[in-house]
Amino acid sequence: MRKKNEDTKIRIYEYINEYIKNNRVSPTINEIAKNAGCAVSTAYKFLERLKDEGLIDTAGRGRILFLKFIQRFMRTIR
Repeated sequence: MRKKNEDTKIRIYEYINEYIKNNRVSPTINEIAKNAGCAVSTAYKFLERLKDEGLIDTAGRGRILFLKFIQRFMRTIR
């Protein structure tokens, strides 16, 4: 994965984490895309990557994102 894509993926993951901490619900795909400065379809692809890597999980539709393995992920990016 290109460095810029990796940075965007990390930024999205961190945004989701902070959003959930502050609001106690997960952000919508539109909110994630707006924060990342990308199209909704691009944000969706990044969420799929995070899901494939086991860092988030989803259930149903809408605001249902679950963060997984936060400590492991944060260690790998530092």
